[in-house]
Amino acid sequence: MGYFSSWAAILIDPTQKLLLVAENESSAAEAHTRLARVGIERVIGYSLADEMQWRQHNLDLDSISIHRCASVHQTLQSHRSPQLIDVRSRAEWLKGHLPGAVSAPLLDFNSSLQCIDLSKPSLVYCREGFRATTAASILLRESSGEIGIFIDGVEGWSAAGLPLEVPVAK
Repeated sequence: MGYFSSWAAILIDPTQKLLLVAENESSAAEAHTRLARVGIERVIGYSLADEMQWRQHNLDLDSISIHRCASVHQTLQSHRSPQLIDVRSRAEWLKGHLPGAVSAPLLDFNSSLQCIDLSKPSLVYCREGFRATTAASILLRESSGEIGIFIDGVEGWSAAGLPLEVPVAK
């Protein structure tokens, strides 16, 4: 919930009508409450997530792969390393980021797209995965490359004892 309130209102027009897709009625009610807390009150209803039914109705579905620390570390050691996209704030970035990552803060994401190669396979990350999920969804609409989420984020990377890169002051 911590990051949700700080960026949801910026990414969603408060006058936009929304239809929520949730796993169950309880999840839909919780999402509705959280949206209302940040001033987004035009939820017109919800639909339960039912992949089988969606496929029967020929709805286009996309997916975003989820990656954990061990697989990301192993992938980064290979020759075909993905583009790492850090969607945390600039202040968070300056404290340390995954080696070779590109900074594209979620709060300024649209203008950050120019520093991202949309044709490359990419892994999006933040501190714990919440902002990365939002950014990956946006990228999926814009990109022709493979998009994944490093769900463990910087917290998981650091907890595994893996090194962070810290920019050198100029």
